[in-house]
Amino acid sequence: MVILGYPDLFQSEICLFFKPEYFASFCSRNSDDFKRVARPDSERVARWNLSIPHGFEVRGFDTYQRDDSFDPPFEEWGEMWLIGEVAD
Repeated sequence: MVILGYPDLFQSEICLFFKPEYFASFCSRNSDDFKRVARPDSERVARWNLSIPHGFEVRGFDTYQRDDSFDPPFEEWGEMWLIGEVAD
């Protein structure tokens, strides 16, 4: 699975998820300090004019993270896009 961080593409990575349960927990994060809110998958595909191969899936999220250990606290908003092969 490719994980694209936007607008900071340096947060992008390639991940292997071996357990479907872990992948589900990775996608659903919702606390005061770390949120992922699903967004329409087609939006980024259309904006970047991506061609997604048959058997691949796209999931998009608005992201927010906060770290109070910094002074002032670190806050970051962005997008995260997961593009990968769907297991049969």
